[in-house]
Amino acid sequence: TRQLHNNGVKCRTILVGIPDSDNPASISEHVLRDWHAKGIIEWCGYRSDIAEVFVKSNIVTLPSYREGLPKVLLEAASCARSMCATDVPGCREIVRNEINGFLVSPYDSKSLAIALKTLIDNPELRTKMGLRGREIVEAEFSEEIVVRETMEVYKKILFGKNKFSEIKRLFLNSGCIPFLLCSLINSLSFFNFPGCSILMFFLNSNLILDLGCLIACFII
Repeated sequence: TRQLHNNGVKCRTILVGIPDSDNPASISEHVLRDWHAKGIIEWCGYRSDIAEVFVKSNIVTLPSYREGLPKVLLEAASCARSMCATDVPGCREIVRNEINGFLVSPYDSKSLAIALKTLIDNPELRTKMGLRGREIVEAEFSEEIVVRETMEVYKKILFGKNKFSEIKRLFLNSGCIPFLLCSLINSLSFFNFPGCSILMFFLNSNLILDLGCLIACFII
């Protein structure tokens, strides 16, 4: 942001989120407040209405050093926002360089500033990349696709090439394993069986199907 301002680029940089007290590398609240007071950034702290934040934004950037699969980039792409991120695992799965955003090397603030300036100066490019990002999310990261591909991984693990494969598929596809698991936990909880309070968590979540598949692996 300093580099952009020093080069005469007019932009607002809004930082959303709070420090992670468990992470020693996290930027402290004192530093964030200092940056905010100096006008380097506008620190908004925690926000639960992130969709509204994206609506009022033109670019979403995540200059992270490491990620799993960053939800903020998925949400940004879903909102058709152009993006800048570091070229690290997780970020590069969502941001495709020069397609729906820009990827820059970690710790390279100069390249990040150049990428941001490119998007700031080109509204049409921002719109084009934002729409492409939305298309990518719909085609590759929708809930239905993620669930289907996750189940395919389970099936490949559970159903090797052996004579019991068809029997296993019958159990899983019929849904009887999760149903029997639910019935078993309900019965055990009636008798205050130890550990049921933990297992009951799965009854009220989508994890019941995953758990059922894993148990099927050991039963069959």
